[in-house]
Amino acid sequence: MAGKRILLAWENGAGLGHAKRLLRMAVALRDNGFDPVVAARDISAAQRDYRDAGIPILQAPRHRGFQGDPKTWNAQSYADLMASCAWDDAEALEQTVFAWDGLLDLLRPALVIADFCPILPLATLGRIPTLVVGDGFVVPPREGEVLPVIRDTKAPRADDANLRANGEAVLVRRGRPRHLPSLGALMNADRSIVCTYPELDVYADYRNKPASGSLETAFPLPPPKGQSLFVYLAADYQDTEKALDGASLAGMPIRAFVRSARPAQRDAWRARGMFIHDEAPPLLEELHQASAIMHHGGIGTAELALATGRAQLLVPRHLEQTLNAKRLGTQGVAARLAAPFKPEDATAAVRHVCGSTRLHAKVTEVAEQIAARPGSVLSEIVATASEMVR
Repeated sequence: MAGKRILLAWENGAGLGHAKRLLRMAVALRDNGFDPVVAARDISAAQRDYRDAGIPILQAPRHRGFQGDPKTWNAQSYADLMASCAWDDAEALEQTVFAWDGLLDLLRPALVIADFCPILPLATLGRIPTLVVGDGFVVPPREGEVLPVIRDTKAPRADDANLRANGEAVLVRRGRPRHLPSLGALMNADRSIVCTYPELDVYADYRNKPASGSLETAFPLPPPKGQSLFVYLAADYQDTEKALDGASLAGMPIRAFVRSARPAQRDAWRARGMFIHDEAPPLLEELHQASAIMHHGGIGTAELALATGRAQLLVPRHLEQTLNAKRLGTQGVAARLAAPFKPEDATAAVRHVCGSTRLHAKVTEVAEQIAARPGSVLSEIVATASEMVR
């Protein structure tokens, strides 16, 4: 086992979450005697952290970009996400598989660990043991002949059978075994570990085994003194100013960080009595002071708020965040501010999430349940990797 190379890969999805998740895994694997290398969709993400940790990072092969109209495209299942990554075109799909083949031939890993990789499992099928990791949204359920619908829309849905046919055509061209398992089985590869809390797993109702938990370690915080709000939004979201305008009228202390906000915007919000950070503050420190957090619904922020026992007000921008908001709402630990809304809607929502005794009791209950669970997801990943390379 000692010194065996493991390739950790991130193929799709934006943001720092995937890069930081793979870095934590890579460091843990190295500390247990493995030789980790990371292939990242965006090598600039967390670049300094990788350099400081001494973990090699390479550019992952790129797939054909989304071909549809983002204004009208509404994914209904993981199959739609696969189609947007070239699974709807056998020739384009083969190009990315060919690129992965070359990288795998060069690195010759004993194991591949894949985070949000819709194409890589096709390249490693029958060739290299593969462990799929990621939060609930990026690891669809293994169970079932077709991938489940997670959002009903009037838009056409990608057909599982057509995607499988394209995958099998690529295998034939590459001289591989022709038969593909179900898409859910393929996307879970040889083994899979869902790295989020069961409360946040958007596919929880479809899995036989619950999600393992978050890679981040957090515990319930003491109750805050009084009602207050921390806001973590993006300036490029069309309703951010409206949400902040409404929050400023809620009659409580508000601290905020708005990503990519202009100096003039920050000054205007300060003039309304809010404390505005110029740079992103440590989120845990802000949650110590706040009774609730308003954010877009990113998985990392949602996990931390859930585990520390803070109510959440979600303002989602895209599918994954919308599903996270829905999931948290069904758990009774969050409210959603759905567009279109008015400033007065934001005011009422902020007062609710900061002042509802029922909501805060439920949030505390769930945080205590999470803290009581045994085991470590990072340890599970290392143990599983060790088993798979014996």
